[in-house]
Amino acid sequence: MARAVPGLDRHAGGVGGEPGHRIHGLRAYAGAPIRLSNGTVFGTLCGVDGCARAVTDESMAALTIIAREVAQVLERRLSASVG
Repeated sequence: MARAVPGLDRHAGGVGGEPGHRIHGLRAYAGAPIRLSNGTVFGTLCGVDGCARAVTDESMAALTIIAREVAQVLERRLSASVG
């Protein structure tokens, strides 16, 4: 599930309890899981910004589509390296 946190600076612990957003001056976060076809989450495709901003549904949908594309590329590369 994709996630957006436009007012990141208002979250005491940040995302996942990490204060990195304070250290780097980040105020907005949007991320989507890179999920392989077997359901394994390989990682997260994310974007951050120093300005607090609303993330549109359209932007989240685009981020999710790109994360799926990244997963497909990774799977092709992984299968090519095994075969």
